[in-house]
Amino acid sequence: MADAKTLAEALCAAQKQMQNPKKDKTAKVKTRTGGEYTYNYTTLDAVLDIVRPALNDNGVFLSQRSEVVENGMMLQTSVMYGDAMQVLDVTPYQYDTDPQEFGKRETYARRYSLLKAFGLAGDDDTDNNIGAGGSAPPANPRNHPLGNTTGKRQPAQPDKKKWLTRCLQLKAQCMAQGVKESGLDGWYQARFGDVQPSDLALEQVTEWGKYLAQIAKDSDHGKEASNEHQPSDD
Repeated sequence: MADAKTLAEALCAAQKQMQNPKKDKTAKVKTRTGGEYTYNYTTLDAVLDIVRPALNDNGVFLSQRSEVVENGMMLQTSVMYGDAMQVLDVTPYQYDTDPQEFGKRETYARRYSLLKAFGLAGDDDTDNNIGAGGSAPPANPRNHPLGNTTGKRQPAQPDKKKWLTRCLQLKAQCMAQGVKESGLDGWYQARFGDVQPSDLALEQVTEWGKYLAQIAKDSDHGKEASNEHQPSDD
């Protein structure tokens, strides 16, 4: 391992070991005018095979973390060296309810973020490409992993306000079915402490909603079972 005194020195030593990855994949992109163009790119695996060994050889740990933000998702590419930590790049990408499509977007974001963070070239320069329709490709072409300017519209982003409203409705439903409010509040307190519902992150609101939905379902089934055993008036 190279002996570096600071994170910057460790990154510099690691970057000396990195070379641009081979562009061994080809993508075809449709333009707004009906034409198309192709460009070569590298995969996430190929980028990681170049970046991670060079960093680890110099004692640097690589981390890529995604989190939900107001307008979609945000990926942070950061490095750690001893007690030092630094965020090298932040890349946004869109949320999608389709797990396969969402995975494609996250993979693209991770690859793109790594290339930016370490100054590597993993795609052809498409700035001067002219599509078959006679116009330059749009900045965010159809079928691009980060978005869609034409063709089928992508699903809407998750709305925290709607989730919060649904949670309150489910809580009221649970109480109407005989569930004690103290029990529901006890679970909330154990999971989220004294945080107000409006201050919860989207993933926390989603978790709360799933819990309430399950309680509402269970309590409704219990109520039905109890009614079945009630004596009839006949």
